[in-house]
Amino acid sequence: KLSQVTNLTDARYAAGMGVDFIGFTFTPSDLENDNLLTQRAEIAQWIVGPEIVLEDGGLSLEEVETLFNRLPFAYIQTRNLRVVGDKRLIYPILLTECCLKEMDSVLAEYPHAIFLISLIGSKVIPAIEDYLVKYAEKYQILVNAPEYVGKDFLPLLEKVNPFGLELIGCLL
Repeated sequence: KLSQVTNLTDARYAAGMGVDFIGFTFTPSDLENDNLLTQRAEIAQWIVGPEIVLEDGGLSLEEVETLFNRLPFAYIQTRNLRVVGDKRLIYPILLTECCLKEMDSVLAEYPHAIFLISLIGSKVIPAIEDYLVKYAEKYQILVNAPEYVGKDFLPLLEKVNPFGLELIGCLL
């Protein structure tokens, strides 16, 4: 998944490289910017392959509905479950021990949710690593780790075998 896409060049490059999801972040003030809405609609029309994701930047249910009616979104990425409705969900979550119960709760209501697990600023401890392995076997998990450095990341990916990774920003 390529997140926070802002230009056609990155979107087309990502599509050509086989990225499964391309995300556009929207905030409430973005809805007042017709140029931005037109630009993102044009980007979505030019790419073939990736699913388009609405990345929620604090939107209301009405604003989400407006955007889904104007752009070809396949998913919404949000923690605000009140705005999801019948849409396909990517649920972002910071990796901590307390997130495990939260994941169970979300899965009870949205069994087809994709989890975006963020490793930003966290150390992976064995108990969570084992839990991620179990979840990755049963559910679709994306991993976001832009700040994660160290030798443990590649072995973690090999062990967990996530559905995919999330990259943020410009590819070129």
